[in-house]
Amino acid sequence: MFDNVIIPRFCETEALGHISNTTFPIWFEESREDLLKLVHPSLEAKTWPLIIARQTIDYVAQCS
Repeated sequence: MFDNVIIPRFCETEALGHISNTTFPIWFEESREDLLKLVHPSLEAKTWPLIIARQTIDYVAQCS
């Protein structure tokens, strides 16, 4: 796998300093290309083997 370090921006937090629940899909989008390179290194659209059709998130605790 890979790691992608993301430093939260001020606009991604709320008044108590917790990360907004709307931020996680944005962070996933930021890492999407690196993730998809694992299954299709060339990223050639004509031979693309998959799409991301759905994304779900189970929030189990606050993130700050």
